[in-house]
Amino acid sequence: MTKRFKYLILASSALLTACYPDYVGDYVTVAAGFANQSDVRTVVVGEKMEFSTGVALGGVIENNEDRRVAFSMDYSLVNDALLASMKAHRFTYIQELMKDMTGLKPLPASMYTLQTDGRPGVAVIKAGSHLGKIIVKI
Repeated sequence: MTKRFKYLILASSALLTACYPDYVGDYVTVAAGFANQSDVRTVVVGEKMEFSTGVALGGVIENNEDRRVAFSMDYSLVNDALLASMKAHRFTYIQELMKDMTGLKPLPASMYTLQTDGRPGVAVIKAGSHLGKIIVKI
């Protein structure tokens, strides 16, 4: 019984480590994007009037270089389809916040600024990190 147990342990460990190089290597495609496409943020008047969001890097285990991610505002995405998707969102707190809403309007560009570590419209994912921050100031 002991010999069988040793062979079972040996075979199991061989099977479990067979795919390890694929797991620890970088993926063929490296990409960045917003982790959450629809979110609800609350800003309280008189309390800093800002929040942060950002881009996430995928496809690499370690990020060894600064990566610049260009982004732009597309107000056409704020529409009835977005509202419907938020009302059916997998996170119940978003469903609850949106249940009584009848429409969405984008915040005019004159009412906020976007601050990044790069130039306007470019978020920087710094070496050693997988996240690039964008601060929205109302």
